[in-house]
Amino acid sequence: MFDRTCHRRGGRLADDGFGMVEMMAALVLIALVSAASATFFISSISGANGNKVRTTAAYVADEELEQITSLPPTDLVWGRTKTAVTALWATAAATRLKISSQDDLTSTSNYDSVTTHTPYIQTQPPARVVNGTVFNLFDFIDVCWMDVAAGVCGPTQNPANGHSTIKEYRASVDVAWVANGGCHSGCDYSTSTIIDPSSDPTFNSDLDIPVIDTFTPSSFYTNNALVDASTPCVINGTSYAGDLVKVITSSGLDANATVRVSSGGGSVPTGAVIEIGSSEIDFCLKTADVPGNYYVTILNTDGGHANQPITETGVVTSAAWNPSTLKLTLSGTGFEPNATLTDTLAESMTSATIANNYPTADTASVPNYSPPTNGGKDTITITNPDTTTIPYTIFAPRVTSSGLTAYAGQPTNLAVAGSAFASGMTVSTTSGNCTNVSVTVTSAGSATLNLTGGTANTTCVFKFINPDGGTATNITVTNLVTPPQVSNVSPAVIDAGNVQTTISLTGTGFQGGMAASVTSGSCTGVTTPNLSGSTSATLKVTSGTNAGSCTIKLTNPDGGTTSFTVTTTKISISGMTESSAKVRGTQIYTWTVTGTSFSTTGQPTVTLTEKAGSTTQTLTVSGVNVASSTQLSFQATPFNTGKANYTVTVTNPSGATASFALNNFTVT
Repeated sequence: MFDRTCHRRGGRLADDGFGMVEMMAALVLIALVSAASATFFISSISGANGNKVRTTAAYVADEELEQITSLPPTDLVWGRTKTAVTALWATAAATRLKISSQDDLTSTSNYDSVTTHTPYIQTQPPARVVNGTVFNLFDFIDVCWMDVAAGVCGPTQNPANGHSTIKEYRASVDVAWVANGGCHSGCDYSTSTIIDPSSDPTFNSDLDIPVIDTFTPSSFYTNNALVDASTPCVINGTSYAGDLVKVITSSGLDANATVRVSSGGGSVPTGAVIEIGSSEIDFCLKTADVPGNYYVTILNTDGGHANQPITETGVVTSAAWNPSTLKLTLSGTGFEPNATLTDTLAESMTSATIANNYPTADTASVPNYSPPTNGGKDTITITNPDTTTIPYTIFAPRVTSSGLTAYAGQPTNLAVAGSAFASGMTVSTTSGNCTNVSVTVTSAGSATLNLTGGTANTTCVFKFINPDGGTATNITVTNLVTPPQVSNVSPAVIDAGNVQTTISLTGTGFQGGMAASVTSGSCTGVTTPNLSGSTSATLKVTSGTNAGSCTIKLTNPDGGTTSFTVTTTKISISGMTESSAKVRGTQIYTWTVTGTSFSTTGQPTVTLTEKAGSTTQTLTVSGVNVASSTQLSFQATPFNTGKANYTVTVTNPSGATASFALNNFTVT
C-alpha cells in the first residue's frame, strides 16, 4: 500500500496559481486604466454631440434668416409692436449681439405703429425642438445706417466723420439652447444680414435690377374691384378685377419677370401680367380693403427686383339720406372696424356704426343726420384706427331762379337754375296743392320742375333733395289764373275803312261770359264773343279808316286774359288795262285791275261804267278772277266805239270799296 499524499517543503509549487494578493493588485490596476480610457471616450462623444447641436442651431438660424429676407421691405416689421421690440432688446440675446451699439434703437421704423396687425416675423418665435434639443429663437430687425464711404452699418445717421449714410435694416437671428455641462463656446449661434429697403437697392449689384421710369398709376382706391367694377382690367383680351398698371423701365427688366404686392396691399390675379418688349410690364392690381402705403415689387427671375411705393386710400362711393328716418348711409371701401366719424357741421356722430363688408361695400350709418341746405356743405371724415382718413363732402343744392309761376290746373315745365344739382335729386312739396310734381336734372346747374298748377292766386313751396341729403328749400311757385289761349284767327287780315268783319277764333280756356275789347290800333269796335264750347268763338271787329293793326283783348270771368292781333288793310286801285281784240259785238273784252287789299277769301264785286258823251251806262261784268290781293280780272263788252271814259269799282265782301277812272280810252 502506497501513500500518495504530497507534502510542501519550504516553497511554492509550480502549479500553485495567483495568490489573493496578486489578484487584488491586478484588479486595482485594471480599474485605474479603464477609468482613464472612459473619460477620454466620453469626452470625445460629448464633443461630437455638441458639434452636431451647433450645426443644427446654425441650420435653424439660417432658415429663419432666409424667411426674413424673403419678405418685401415693407413687411419686415409688420405687426412687430414697440412693446415687443423693446422687450426683445432687453434679452440676453441682444446683449450677446451688441444690438444697442450697432443698431439705431431710436428709429420708429423698428416697429409697426399699428398694434392690431399680425406679425410676419415675431420677435421671439416659438421654440424649435430638434432631436430632443430645444432651440430658442430671437429675431432682430432693426435700422442701421450704412456709411457709404466706410461700408459699415452703424447706429448713427450722422456719424462724426461726416460721411453720408443710407438707411438699411440689419436682420439678426440668435439661436440659444441648453446643454448639460454647458458649451465650450457658448450655447448660442447667431447670423445676420443687411437688407436695403429702398426701391433702388445698393446690394446684390450682380443681379439685374429693374430701373423704373414711370409707374402709372401710383395711387389706388381700396377694394378697387368694387369701386372700378364698370371698367375691368384687360390683359391679353381677358378681363380681371382691379386696375391696369403700366410700368416703363429704362433697363434691367428680364423676361418672365413677376409682380408681387406687399402684404395687405392686395394681389395680382394669376395670368394678369404681360411684358411688352424689354421695357414695359403691365399687370392688374386688385387692392385689398385696408388703406395705407404699400410696395409693388417687380421681381426678375434671378432675384433682382425694384420696389415701387403705392398708396391705397379708402373712398366713399355713394351716400344716401332717408328723409323719413333721417339716417345717412355712406357706402365705400376702406372703412375699418372701430373707425370714428366727425363732420364740419358738428353733427352728433357718436351713434354712427361702421361695417366692413369686404369684398362688398363697407357702410357707415349716421342716425338723425341733418344735412346742409341752400348751398352749404358738410365734410364728413371717417378716421380709421390706423389714422388713415376718408373724407366725403355733402354739397347742398342752391336755387337761383326766382319768380317761378304756373297756371292753375295746367301742366307746367319750369326751368330752374342753380348749383350742386345731383343726378337722382328729388322734390317734395312743403306747402300748396300743386300736383304731379317731379324734377329732372339736366346738369349741376339746371333742372326742370314739372308740375300741375294748384289753385289760382296761391303758392306752392318745394324743396330739392340730393341723394346724399343736401337740400335746397323755399322754392316758391305762384299759381296764376289760367288764361284763355288763342291758337288761330281767321281772317287775320281785315279791310280798313270803317267796315265790320266777322272773325273766327280757335283756342282753349274760353269761358262763358268772356268779353272782348280793343286795346290798341285803328279798330273802332268789337262785339261780345259768341262761344261754341271752350275752344271756339266768333266776334265782329269794326276797322278804322286807315290801314294798320288792332289788338283785341279777351277776358274770362275769372280774370284770365289773352290778346290777339288783326291787320287792317285799305283796298285801292292803281290801274286798269284791257287786252282783248276790240271788235264790237263779236269779242269779249278782258280787263285787268291792279291795286291792293283785294279780298282773297271772299269774292269781290266789280262794276264797270262807260261814259260816252253825255251818256253813262253800266256794262255787264262776268268772270271775276282774283289772282292775288293785288290783281284781279274780269270780262265786260263796251257799248260804243271811239273814245269813252271808263270807271271800275271793286267792293270787298266786307263792304270796303275802291274805284279807278280810265279816261279817253279808245274802243275799236
